[in-house]
Amino acid sequence: MDPFTAVGLAGNVVQFVDFACKLFSEARELKTSMTGQSAAQLELQTTCNYLNTFTRQLSTSHFDANPQNLASGEKAIVDLAASCKSTADELLALLQKLQVKQNANHRSYQSFLQAVRGVWKKSKIEELQRRLDSHRRDLTLGLAHSLGDRQSTINVQLRALKEANMRMELNQTQMLDRLSKEISDIAVDATQAQAALTREGSAIKAEDLKAIGDALTSLVDEGRYLTKSQKVLSSLYFKSMKTRHSNVASAHAQTFDWVFRPTSQKSRHSRPPVHFLDWLSHKNGIFWVSGKPGSGKSTLMKHICGHRRTRQTLKLWAKAERCITAKYFFWSAGSTMQKSLKGLLQSLLFDIFKQCPEVISVACPGDATAWEAQMKEDESWDFSDLSNMVRRITHCKEMAAKFCFFIDGLDEYDGRHFDVIKVLDNLAKSPNIKICVSSRPWNIFEDAYGHDVTRKLYLQDLTRQDIKVYVKHRFDKYFAQLHPTPQDKRFKELLEEITNKAQGVFLWVLLVVNSLLEGLTNGDSIALLFSRLRRLPTDLEAFFGHMLNSIDSIYHEHMARSFQIALAASTPLTLMAYSFLDEEMENGKSALERPVKPIDNYELSARHQQMRRRLNGQTKGLLEARQDPAGTDYFGYRVDFLHRTVHDFLRTNDMQKLLAGKTKAGFNPELSILRGYLVLLKAMPLSQRRVTDQSGPVQQLLEEAFFYAREIEIRTKSANRDLIDEFGAVIEAISKETGQDFVWYRDSAVGDYDCVGDKVRKAACSSFFEYTIQKGLQVYVEQKLQADADIKLPGGRPMLDCALRICPSKFSGEIELLDMVRYLLESGADPNEMYGDCSIWGRFLLQISHLPSGRRPSQDVSSALHRHRLIELLLHHGADVNVTYNDNPLFADYIMFVGNHRPSEEIEQIHLQTIDLFISRGPDLCAKLSKRISLLGQFFMYSIGRRGTATPDFRCRMWKHIMPLDEEDEESLAKCEPYMGQIQFLDSKWQQRQKLREEKMLNNQTSMVKASYKWVGWMLSWVWIGV
Repeated sequence: MDPFTAVGLAGNVVQFVDFACKLFSEARELKTSMTGQSAAQLELQTTCNYLNTFTRQLSTSHFDANPQNLASGEKAIVDLAASCKSTADELLALLQKLQVKQNANHRSYQSFLQAVRGVWKKSKIEELQRRLDSHRRDLTLGLAHSLGDRQSTINVQLRALKEANMRMELNQTQMLDRLSKEISDIAVDATQAQAALTREGSAIKAEDLKAIGDALTSLVDEGRYLTKSQKVLSSLYFKSMKTRHSNVASAHAQTFDWVFRPTSQKSRHSRPPVHFLDWLSHKNGIFWVSGKPGSGKSTLMKHICGHRRTRQTLKLWAKAERCITAKYFFWSAGSTMQKSLKGLLQSLLFDIFKQCPEVISVACPGDATAWEAQMKEDESWDFSDLSNMVRRITHCKEMAAKFCFFIDGLDEYDGRHFDVIKVLDNLAKSPNIKICVSSRPWNIFEDAYGHDVTRKLYLQDLTRQDIKVYVKHRFDKYFAQLHPTPQDKRFKELLEEITNKAQGVFLWVLLVVNSLLEGLTNGDSIALLFSRLRRLPTDLEAFFGHMLNSIDSIYHEHMARSFQIALAASTPLTLMAYSFLDEEMENGKSALERPVKPIDNYELSARHQQMRRRLNGQTKGLLEARQDPAGTDYFGYRVDFLHRTVHDFLRTNDMQKLLAGKTKAGFNPELSILRGYLVLLKAMPLSQRRVTDQSGPVQQLLEEAFFYAREIEIRTKSANRDLIDEFGAVIEAISKETGQDFVWYRDSAVGDYDCVGDKVRKAACSSFFEYTIQKGLQVYVEQKLQADADIKLPGGRPMLDCALRICPSKFSGEIELLDMVRYLLESGADPNEMYGDCSIWGRFLLQISHLPSGRRPSQDVSSALHRHRLIELLLHHGADVNVTYNDNPLFADYIMFVGNHRPSEEIEQIHLQTIDLFISRGPDLCAKLSKRISLLGQFFMYSIGRRGTATPDFRCRMWKHIMPLDEEDEESLAKCEPYMGQIQFLDSKWQQRQKLREEKMLNNQTSMVKASYKWVGWMLSWVWIGV
């Protein structure tokens, strides 16, 4: 429910009481028009309209469903609203009588009260006036109590808005403070009126009542605007959104400033011309920052997008318009959202809305109910929805704004790089957008962005002087602590040699300087420093090998385990996980033996400090602990590679063999990670054990742990049953400790939402065993059922229904459940078994095709293919192709789902294959959809043809798919004009085939064939209207 609904209801009560009291005032005249004709009838009609509005506004239906959630003051307001609605209904009936009477005798009245006296008795009028006075007194008490109560909905929600404002680093502090003050001021006014009522027995004055009503209206409007913008921002936000940008090293002082020099200004250091400033100030399109691995591309991008010169220069480009900037840093070692196009668009939109919340209405047009279902924190946006939002914003002519995007690390995108290039090219076509991107100099990016020298730079060619500045500063800082910096010629030669050997690779310089400073700490002379430098490899990978060879052999097993765990981790693990795993290796105490006992702050701090030192010694700094801006103390540090090049180096075959040789036989890094997650869960601090928080750390940890559990099953075909059972035991122990039922999913989209709409909504998951089914632990489930065939799910839920409830994970996306479903079907599960008011199979079809867009599984190729294979498997095991729900054939619902989306070509092909599966099973294509809609064809014409977003090209292809053409027809179709000419040709072919079919029908052909061709005709009508 809208958190400002209660306040809005209070405002409506205030307005009604004020209006009704004035209505019965002797001073309220019914005017006469200048022509002498009575205008009372017109005024009575206007009054009727007001009262009709009040009867709608005073509805308490929003509150009736959950009255227990209301604070006592709010409950009083709701009860008062119900009383006021009754009074308003009574007044409305009175006005209708007055209108009838006035029309009959054409009499004019000086006041509304005089008119009422002609219909009601004096006692009736006095009773109503007493009631209105009572409403005013109750209103005074209710407002003071409700707005002054810290636990009221409005105050609780305002605190939640402030917390979200801090968590997402929004710019809403000023507005939130103003709202708090407005609430406080209204509460003070209401409290003063309450005191007057107690002291003098008089209700709130009319002018004070109006002032409070106006203030409440303003408060509600502003509060709802703020809440709406935060809902959208929360739905776009993901916890790791700023992690990569935060972890990128900041530019060293006095470096990279050349990027802001105009080409007309000659460089003192023979640096090639850089055209970035010219592009930033005057040009559109894309500028490409390229460079060798380790040359500092991400640091330069961080420097550019946060620099004041960037903002100042962009104003020249935007001229009188507002310029909005947004950024995204791809990270191959991060979560799915940190290396995907979806993550890219969500981050850009978040930055845009954060700076300019008024554009939300442009991005999300139309009826709010059509898209507010999407706005749930942690829910999944469709990529197509995100693309449409960006397109609406950047192509809106009414918006006086331009946009500049900074996108780092295109080579770290986890997909086809052609796709990310295509998306960026489409964005850059808008005259309101420019984009600065960075990547390694791979051929695909060279081909896309490398042709124009005024729109690119190669970083390694430009940083020679920056490297000198950096090296000199590091040495100056060291010598300043001991004695003056050497000024002799040899020291300058050392700096020059480092610069020459670096070849523009800043990462190499960092490692070399660290090694040389270590030598200085040991008392090395300048001559010895030269010797040390010349023994260091100039190639990064060779340098990494040199560093590993220098690690003390006693650390080798620890080093190899840590590297293998870091490589196996889907996202960087917490420093605390490494601490627990290191402890397990040393003392042999397994995760199963550890008790469920929360860690205290002292142990937490000590473990962090100790593990940082150990990692540095065991890996020579190639693994380092970095603060996670989205994490709490327990999850506050994550361990990652010094640089992506380290990760790539350790992935080579030679290094994989070396690491494997230094660990004990049978070491499984994924299994170690799973054990680490178990200990993390057992030792989690009490403050983090929020079992009812769908986005809480317990749910996040469990979701990540079961990702690894499934990976282990896939690779080893073993279940680690004892370990998985222990997770269930820990969750049960934590639930008992807190006295609350565990909420299983972080994603509120699947919390307790039932796609079918049963009278009693069925939770997506309400037990640990259901969770293991939905996380795809097929081997574990099979072993548990073999050990105990009598295992039952809560409420008698069929396990197949549980497996078919698609519950996308924020961590791993849509989970592949084909093996689980196949196992259950082969074990005797029936897809046509009724569960609630629909079959299991029917519920699955409804889930994938009938949910609001915000709750529908994401439309990527892998998930579309996954659902296609599930449908194929279910149909193979006897699923009823003619299944219905509420008399509607669900095959038609799937067709509607296809027609209402604009998927990629790959997904279109998958949809066509799925339709093939249905048609091959002989569905009743002429089944009635409902009493109101007669046939499938009419349904297509109305529901898809007029409102769908599928392209005409796709509709033509779909039509051809249902009515195959021979080679001659295909050639003729290719010559027709798209799309009207093609459809006219298809229409003529259909007419010919229909005529032949009708002739055959006279020869006792089956009615089913005839019905099928009728359906084809309706399908053509759908295609026609869609075009």
